Amino acid sequence: MPCTLCGLPLPKPPVSDAGHDFCCIGCREVYRAFGEDALVQEKVSPRDTALPPGSREAFLWIDGMHCASCEFLIGKLALKNPGVLDVASSYATATARIAYDPAQVKEAELPALLSRHGYRARLRGEPAPEHEEGLDLLRLVSGVTAASLVMMLTFIFIYPIHGGWLTVEDYGAMRRLAFEA
Repeated sequence: MPCTLCGLPLPKPPVSDAGHDFCCIGCREVYRAFGEDALVQEKVSPRDTALPPGSREAFLWIDGMHCASCEFLIGKLALKNPGVLDVASSYATATARIAYDPAQVKEAELPALLSRHGYRARLRGEPAPEHEEGLDLLRLVSGVTAASLVMMLTFIFIYPIHGGWLTVEDYGAMRRLAFEA
C-alpha cells in the first residue's frame, strides 16, 4: 500500500493519522497542514537566485528527511519565521540552503527553526551527533543469546539422532517433551 500523499512504499509500521498511512512524518505533516493537493505540480518559472542586499546564506544538514514532501514541509515551515527569506532543501543530499536577514535572525538560531516535526537540523560545520550504540548492543546480545539457545538444542537433540549416535529411546524421560510425533 503506498503513502497517501507521495505514493512511496510504506515502512513497517507506517506513520498513521486520521485513517491515512504515510511513509514518513513529513508526508503526514504536509497532509495535515495543506491537504491532499499539497504536492500538485505547478508550473515553476525560473527564479532569481541572487540574494537580497544585506542578507546572508547558510547551509544546514537536515536529518530525518525521507521524500519530496519533507522538502516541501521544511521550506514552508522555515518561511513562516521572520528573517528567513528563501529556502531550498534537498532530501537527496539531506541539506538546506537558507537565505536570511542577519538583523532579524542569527545564523546560530537557524537549526532550531528547522528542528521541528521530526527533523534535526545542524549547521554544516557542526559535527554529526553521536550515535546511541546502546540499542544496537542490546539487539546484538539478544540475537546471540537466542541463536545460542537454538544451536544448543540442535547440538543436544538433532545432530546425535541424525548422526546415528543415539536413538529417540536413548533420551528416555525427555521423549515426551521433544520427540513425540
